Amino acid sequence: MRQNRRRFGCPGAWLFVGLSVACQAPRSQSVPPPHPDTARLGALASASEYRISEVGLGGRVDAFDKGTQYRRVFAPIDPVDLALRIRSDVPGRTFEARWISDASPTPLQEDSLEVPRGTSAVSLSLRTQTPRPRGRYQVLLSVDGEPLGGLGFEVRDPVGVDEAPLWFGDGFGRPVLVPGSESHPPIPAEWREKGHDGLLIVRCTLTRRGVAEDCLVLFPVRYANRAVLDWLSRVRWSPATWKGEAVDVRYVFNVPFEH
Repeated sequence: MRQNRRRFGCPGAWLFVGLSVACQAPRSQSVPPPHPDTARLGALASASEYRISEVGLGGRVDAFDKGTQYRRVFAPIDPVDLALRIRSDVPGRTFEARWISDASPTPLQEDSLEVPRGTSAVSLSLRTQTPRPRGRYQVLLSVDGEPLGGLGFEVRDPVGVDEAPLWFGDGFGRPVLVPGSESHPPIPAEWREKGHDGLLIVRCTLTRRGVAEDCLVLFPVRYANRAVLDWLSRVRWSPATWKGEAVDVRYVFNVPFEH
């Protein structure tokens, strides 16, 4: 296992374009219509102490918000690069990334960065001198110990076609919870005692099987992140559809927490 810790202070321009409180998408793609209670949700979202944006695997963070690449398949010898932006309202937050394989609970690599106040561009890489075993991997992210979820990827050879999920937008059939599923995550007791009102925004890949995968918290609510991530891993959805066919989509969930 390799562990890296370093102070990170690379500022970047904070871009907040294309977010209708439901989805942030490349300019060339459709964005879902605003929530009917946009003003209230917008106020809750602005209460977040930090925010994650422009996340990509195997690509780059585009400074002009023209879209971030997101690869899901890598060859055994490929470096796996993670790029994102984080905006923090206070200095000295610790951003952590744990690279793991589904075949073993022992991390392949752990990275820890101290991020300053403001907006920083973060770039991390999982590299290898020898071919990486084939299988599924994840990079799990957290800030100050609060889980943010993570992104999954597959190692195989030959790579073949890497079909990234579509962005959910206009013209898609909207997914709905399967009857019997919990309609809202359980409210953590710690949040009731110490937490503040806020809108937790989490982006997932919603598969054609109705399963939320690779969920990543973009706007956190302290003491509530884990409960929402666990809830999303349990519930099942009818899949999103495009022209009548079930498809994998990148979908953004808004979960308000109010006392």
